[in-house]
Amino acid sequence: MRFFMIVLILFTGVVTPLMAQEKQGKLGGFEDAAKGKSHQDADNDADYNDDSDDDAGWVGDVIEFLINIIFDGGDDDQYTDPEPPQLQAESARDTTLVPAIPRAATMDDAVSRTAPPVFEGYGRFPFDKNGLIQNTQKKYLGQLTLSGSRYTSSLTGLHVAGHFFLSGKNGVNLDFQDFREDLRTRTDHLQVLQLSYRHLFSGAANYYWAGHLGFIGYLPDKDKSSNFGPMAGLELRYFPVKPISVYGEITLSALPAYKWASTLETKAGIGFHYKHLEFYLGFHTFTPFNDPSAGLYGPVVGVNIWF
Repeated sequence: MRFFMIVLILFTGVVTPLMAQEKQGKLGGFEDAAKGKSHQDADNDADYNDDSDDDAGWVGDVIEFLINIIFDGGDDDQYTDPEPPQLQAESARDTTLVPAIPRAATMDDAVSRTAPPVFEGYGRFPFDKNGLIQNTQKKYLGQLTLSGSRYTSSLTGLHVAGHFFLSGKNGVNLDFQDFREDLRTRTDHLQVLQLSYRHLFSGAANYYWAGHLGFIGYLPDKDKSSNFGPMAGLELRYFPVKPISVYGEITLSALPAYKWASTLETKAGIGFHYKHLEFYLGFHTFTPFNDPSAGLYGPVVGVNIWF
Protein backbone atom coordinates (compact mmCIF):
# COMPACT_ATOMS: atom_id res chain seq x y z
CA MET A 1 0.00 0.00 0.00
CA ARG A 2 1.13 3.54 -0.66
CA PHE A 3 2.31 5.58 2.28
CA PHE A 4 -0.19 8.30 3.17
CA MET A 5 1.01 11.31 5.14
CA ILE A 6 -0.96 14.52 5.64
CA VAL A 7 0.35 17.66 7.25
CA LEU A 8 -2.55 19.92 8.18
CA ILE A 9 -2.68 23.39 9.67
CA LEU A 10 -5.98 25.22 10.21
CA PHE A 11 -7.38 28.59 10.80
CA THR A 12 -10.65 29.54 12.63
CA GLY A 13 -12.52 32.44 14.30
CA VAL A 14 -15.54 33.99 16.08
CA VAL A 15 -16.83 37.55 16.96
CA THR A 16 -18.47 38.21 20.34
CA PRO A 17 -19.30 41.21 22.55
CA LEU A 18 -17.02 41.82 25.52
CA MET A 19 -17.60 42.47 29.20
CA ALA A 20 -17.11 46.17 29.83
CA GLN A 21 -15.44 45.80 33.21
CA GLU A 22 -12.38 43.95 31.89
CA LYS A 23 -10.32 43.62 28.74
CA GLN A 24 -11.00 40.35 26.94
CA GLY A 25 -8.45 37.55 26.79
CA LYS A 26 -7.27 35.25 24.02
CA LEU A 27 -10.57 33.37 23.92
CA GLY A 28 -12.60 36.57 23.56
CA GLY A 29 -10.40 37.65 20.66
CA PHE A 30 -10.98 34.28 18.99
CA GLU A 31 -14.75 34.67 19.38
CA ASP A 32 -14.58 38.11 17.77
CA ALA A 33 -12.46 36.91 14.85
CA ALA A 34 -14.74 33.97 14.14
CA LYS A 35 -17.54 36.42 13.45
CA GLY A 36 -15.37 38.29 10.97
CA LYS A 37 -13.74 40.99 13.09
CA SER A 38 -10.01 41.61 13.33
CA HIS A 39 -8.28 42.88 16.46
CA GLN A 40 -8.21 46.34 14.89
CA ASP A 41 -11.98 46.72 14.60
CA ALA A 42 -13.28 44.46 17.38
CA ASP A 43 -14.63 47.47 19.29
CA ASN A 44 -16.46 49.04 16.34
CA ASP A 45 -19.56 47.03 15.36
CA ALA A 46 -20.91 49.74 13.09
CA ASP A 47 -17.82 49.81 10.92
CA TYR A 48 -17.83 46.02 10.76
CA ASN A 49 -21.40 45.86 9.47
CA ASP A 50 -20.38 48.09 6.53
CA ASP A 51 -17.41 45.91 5.54
CA SER A 52 -17.37 44.40 2.08
CA ASP A 53 -18.07 40.69 1.93
CA ASP A 54 -15.96 40.07 -1.14
CA ASP A 55 -13.79 37.61 0.80
CA ALA A 56 -16.77 35.44 1.67
CA GLY A 57 -17.59 34.26 -1.84
CA TRP A 58 -14.74 31.80 -2.15
CA VAL A 59 -15.67 30.17 1.16
CA GLY A 60 -19.06 29.24 -0.25
CA ASP A 61 -17.35 27.85 -3.35
CA VAL A 62 -15.11 25.61 -1.20
CA ILE A 63 -18.07 24.37 0.85
CA GLU A 64 -20.01 23.62 -2.37
CA PHE A 65 -16.97 21.75 -3.73
CA LEU A 66 -16.75 19.58 -0.58
CA ILE A 67 -20.50 18.88 -0.75
CA ASN A 68 -20.10 17.69 -4.36
CA ILE A 69 -17.25 15.37 -3.30
CA ILE A 70 -19.35 13.78 -0.56
CA PHE A 71 -22.62 13.35 -2.47
CA ASP A 72 -21.37 12.90 -6.06
CA GLY A 73 -19.38 9.69 -5.90
CA GLY A 74 -19.53 9.12 -9.63
CA ASP A 75 -18.90 5.38 -9.23
CA ASP A 76 -21.98 4.47 -11.24
CA ASP A 77 -21.31 6.82 -14.14
CA GLN A 78 -19.05 4.99 -16.56
CA TYR A 79 -18.26 6.19 -20.05
CA THR A 80 -19.11 3.77 -22.86
CA ASP A 81 -17.71 4.25 -26.34
CA PRO A 82 -20.51 4.57 -28.90
CA GLU A 83 -20.71 1.96 -31.65
CA PRO A 84 -19.22 2.97 -35.00
CA PRO A 85 -21.87 3.95 -37.58
CA GLN A 86 -21.26 0.76 -39.58
CA LEU A 87 -21.95 -1.46 -36.56
CA GLN A 88 -25.01 0.58 -35.67
CA ALA A 89 -26.38 0.04 -39.18
CA GLU A 90 -25.70 -3.70 -39.05
CA SER A 91 -27.39 -3.92 -35.68
CA ALA A 92 -30.43 -2.17 -37.07
CA ARG A 93 -30.69 -4.69 -39.98
CA ASP A 94 -30.08 -7.75 -37.82
CA THR A 95 -33.47 -8.99 -36.60
CA THR A 96 -32.36 -12.55 -35.80
CA LEU A 97 -33.70 -13.75 -32.48
CA VAL A 98 -30.96 -14.87 -30.12
CA PRO A 99 -31.85 -17.21 -27.26
CA ALA A 100 -31.58 -15.50 -23.89
CA ILE A 101 -28.57 -16.54 -21.87
CA PRO A 102 -29.35 -17.30 -18.21
CA ARG A 103 -28.04 -14.46 -16.04
CA ALA A 104 -26.04 -16.81 -13.86
CA ALA A 105 -23.95 -17.81 -16.85
CA THR A 106 -22.88 -14.34 -17.94
CA MET A 107 -19.31 -13.11 -17.61
CA ASP A 108 -20.32 -10.27 -15.27
CA ASP A 109 -21.69 -12.72 -12.74
CA ALA A 110 -18.57 -14.85 -12.94
CA VAL A 111 -16.45 -11.80 -12.20
CA SER A 112 -18.71 -10.71 -9.34
CA ARG A 113 -18.35 -14.14 -7.72
CA THR A 114 -14.56 -14.15 -7.92
CA ALA A 115 -13.83 -10.46 -7.19
CA PRO A 116 -15.59 -9.17 -4.03
CA PRO A 117 -15.91 -5.40 -3.61
CA VAL A 118 -13.08 -3.50 -1.95
CA PHE A 119 -15.21 -2.79 1.11
CA GLU A 120 -16.69 -5.76 2.95
CA GLY A 121 -16.67 -4.88 6.64
CA TYR A 122 -14.65 -3.69 9.63
CA GLY A 123 -12.31 -5.37 12.06
CA ARG A 124 -12.73 -5.16 15.83
CA PHE A 125 -10.01 -2.50 16.11
CA PRO A 126 -7.29 -0.96 13.87
CA PHE A 127 -4.66 -3.68 14.26
CA ASP A 128 -7.03 -6.64 14.21
CA LYS A 129 -5.48 -9.73 12.63
CA ASN A 130 -6.68 -8.81 9.13
CA GLY A 131 -6.61 -5.04 9.49
CA LEU A 132 -9.19 -2.34 10.08
CA ILE A 133 -11.20 -2.87 6.88
CA GLN A 134 -11.54 -6.52 5.89
CA ASN A 135 -13.84 -9.24 4.60
CA THR A 136 -16.24 -9.47 7.56
CA GLN A 137 -19.94 -9.03 8.22
CA LYS A 138 -19.29 -6.28 10.81
CA LYS A 139 -20.75 -3.16 9.16
CA TYR A 140 -20.07 -0.67 11.94
CA LEU A 141 -17.00 0.99 13.42
CA GLY A 142 -16.96 3.25 16.47
CA GLN A 143 -14.35 5.57 17.95
CA LEU A 144 -14.84 7.40 21.27
CA THR A 145 -12.43 10.27 21.98
CA LEU A 146 -11.39 12.11 25.14
CA SER A 147 -8.55 14.63 25.01
CA GLY A 148 -7.14 17.78 26.54
CA SER A 149 -5.28 20.68 24.92
CA ARG A 150 -3.38 23.80 26.02
CA TYR A 151 -3.17 27.00 23.97
CA THR A 152 -1.70 29.46 26.51
CA SER A 153 -0.76 29.27 30.17
CA SER A 154 -4.35 30.23 31.08
CA LEU A 155 -6.34 28.83 28.11
CA THR A 156 -7.13 25.11 27.89
CA GLY A 157 -9.55 22.89 26.02
CA LEU A 158 -11.47 19.65 26.67
CA HIS A 159 -12.59 17.53 23.71
CA VAL A 160 -15.20 14.73 23.83
CA ALA A 161 -16.33 13.08 20.59
CA GLY A 162 -17.86 10.03 18.96
CA HIS A 163 -17.04 9.06 15.36
CA PHE A 164 -19.09 6.25 13.85
CA PHE A 165 -19.64 4.28 10.66
CA LEU A 166 -23.07 2.79 11.37
CA SER A 167 -24.14 1.20 8.09
CA GLY A 168 -21.20 0.24 5.93
CA LYS A 169 -19.75 3.46 4.53
CA ASN A 170 -22.29 5.82 6.13
CA GLY A 171 -22.09 7.23 9.62
CA VAL A 172 -22.20 10.24 11.92
CA ASN A 173 -19.80 12.47 13.90
CA LEU A 174 -20.68 13.99 17.28
CA ASP A 175 -18.13 16.50 18.57
CA PHE A 176 -17.99 18.72 21.68
CA GLN A 177 -15.17 21.10 22.64
CA ASP A 178 -15.08 23.18 25.82
CA PHE A 179 -12.56 26.06 25.94
CA ARG A 180 -11.80 27.78 29.25
CA GLU A 181 -9.62 30.82 29.94
CA ASP A 182 -8.81 32.12 33.43
CA LEU A 183 -8.73 35.93 33.41
CA ARG A 184 -7.80 38.27 36.26
CA THR A 185 -11.31 38.64 37.70
CA ARG A 186 -13.36 35.99 35.90
CA THR A 187 -13.30 32.87 33.73
CA ASP A 188 -14.25 33.00 30.05
CA HIS A 189 -15.93 29.98 28.41
CA LEU A 190 -16.71 28.88 24.86
CA GLN A 191 -18.34 25.61 23.81
CA VAL A 192 -18.22 24.38 20.21
CA LEU A 193 -20.66 21.71 19.03
CA GLN A 194 -20.39 19.83 15.75
CA LEU A 195 -22.88 17.37 14.26
CA SER A 196 -22.22 15.89 10.83
CA TYR A 197 -22.93 13.09 8.39
CA ARG A 198 -19.84 10.93 7.74
CA HIS A 199 -18.99 8.97 4.59
CA LEU A 200 -16.15 6.53 3.90
CA PHE A 201 -14.62 7.35 0.52
CA SER A 202 -11.97 4.63 0.44
CA GLY A 203 -10.24 2.21 2.78
CA ALA A 204 -8.17 -0.95 3.15
CA ALA A 205 -6.57 -2.99 5.92
CA ASN A 206 -4.12 -0.20 6.82
CA TYR A 207 -5.81 3.10 5.91
CA TYR A 208 -9.05 4.94 5.35
CA TRP A 209 -10.13 8.40 4.30
CA ALA A 210 -13.55 9.90 4.78
CA GLY A 211 -15.50 13.15 4.62
CA HIS A 212 -18.08 14.84 6.79
CA LEU A 213 -20.80 17.46 6.21
CA GLY A 214 -22.96 19.09 8.86
CA PHE A 215 -23.38 22.01 11.24
CA ILE A 216 -21.26 23.81 13.82
CA GLY A 217 -22.44 25.89 16.78
CA TYR A 218 -20.54 28.40 18.92
CA LEU A 219 -21.96 28.67 22.45
CA PRO A 220 -20.17 31.39 24.48
CA ASP A 221 -20.94 32.68 27.98
CA LYS A 222 -24.62 33.39 28.67
CA ASP A 223 -24.24 37.15 28.18
CA LYS A 224 -23.16 36.57 24.55
CA SER A 225 -25.11 35.31 21.56
CA SER A 226 -24.80 31.79 20.11
CA ASN A 227 -24.01 31.30 16.42
CA PHE A 228 -24.50 28.41 14.00
CA GLY A 229 -23.39 27.60 10.47
CA PRO A 230 -22.50 24.86 7.96
CA MET A 231 -19.26 22.94 7.91
CA ALA A 232 -17.52 20.32 5.76
CA GLY A 233 -14.24 18.46 6.07
CA LEU A 234 -11.95 15.55 5.26
CA GLU A 235 -10.13 13.04 7.47
CA LEU A 236 -7.38 10.54 6.79
CA ARG A 237 -5.85 7.84 8.99
CA TYR A 238 -2.95 5.56 8.07
CA PHE A 239 -1.52 2.55 9.96
CA PRO A 240 2.05 2.14 8.66
CA VAL A 241 3.32 -0.40 11.19
CA LYS A 242 1.96 -1.95 14.35
CA PRO A 243 1.19 -0.31 16.80
CA ILE A 244 1.52 3.17 15.20
CA SER A 245 -0.97 5.26 13.25
CA VAL A 246 -0.91 8.81 11.90
CA TYR A 247 -3.95 10.96 11.30
CA GLY A 248 -5.01 14.29 9.88
CA GLU A 249 -8.31 16.16 9.71
CA ILE A 250 -9.37 19.48 8.20
CA THR A 251 -12.75 21.20 8.63
CA LEU A 252 -14.03 24.41 7.04
CA SER A 253 -16.97 26.24 8.61
CA ALA A 254 -18.76 29.56 8.15
CA LEU A 255 -21.31 31.78 9.92
CA PRO A 256 -24.05 33.06 7.57
CA ALA A 257 -25.18 35.66 10.14
CA TYR A 258 -21.79 37.39 9.87
CA LYS A 259 -21.37 37.63 6.09
CA TRP A 260 -20.11 34.03 6.00
CA ALA A 261 -17.15 34.74 8.26
CA SER A 262 -15.13 31.52 7.98
CA THR A 263 -12.94 29.38 10.18
CA LEU A 264 -10.63 26.49 9.44
CA GLU A 265 -9.86 23.77 11.98
CA THR A 266 -7.13 21.15 11.67
CA LYS A 267 -6.02 18.18 13.74
CA ALA A 268 -2.92 16.08 13.16
CA GLY A 269 -0.95 13.62 15.25
CA ILE A 270 0.37 10.13 15.94
CA GLY A 271 -1.33 7.29 17.83
CA PHE A 272 -0.05 4.24 19.71
CA HIS A 273 -2.45 1.27 19.77
CA TYR A 274 -3.06 -1.64 22.10
CA LYS A 275 -6.08 -3.65 20.96
CA HIS A 276 -9.15 -1.41 21.45
CA LEU A 277 -7.18 1.45 23.06
CA GLU A 278 -5.21 4.21 21.37
CA PHE A 279 -3.10 6.86 23.12
CA TYR A 280 -2.20 9.79 20.91
CA LEU A 281 -0.25 13.04 20.74
CA GLY A 282 -1.16 15.76 18.30
CA PHE A 283 -1.57 19.41 17.46
CA HIS A 284 -4.82 21.35 17.12
CA THR A 285 -5.41 24.67 15.36
CA PHE A 286 -8.64 26.64 15.26
CA THR A 287 -8.18 29.93 13.44
CA PRO A 288 -10.32 32.58 11.74
CA PHE A 289 -9.40 33.53 8.18
CA ASN A 290 -10.22 37.13 9.00
CA ASP A 291 -7.59 37.38 11.76
CA PRO A 292 -5.20 34.40 12.02
CA SER A 293 -3.38 36.03 14.95
CA ALA A 294 -6.51 35.44 17.06
CA GLY A 295 -6.49 31.69 16.36
CA LEU A 296 -6.04 28.90 18.88
CA TYR A 297 -2.93 26.75 18.44
CA GLY A 298 -1.76 24.10 20.86
CA PRO A 299 -0.70 20.50 21.62
CA VAL A 300 -3.20 17.73 22.35
CA VAL A 301 -2.98 14.56 24.46
CA GLY A 302 -5.81 12.04 24.42
CA VAL A 303 -7.18 8.52 24.20
CA ASN A 304 -9.44 6.76 21.67
CA ILE A 305 -11.51 3.65 22.27
CA TRP A 306 -12.23 1.65 19.10
CA PHE A 307 -15.04 -0.85 18.77
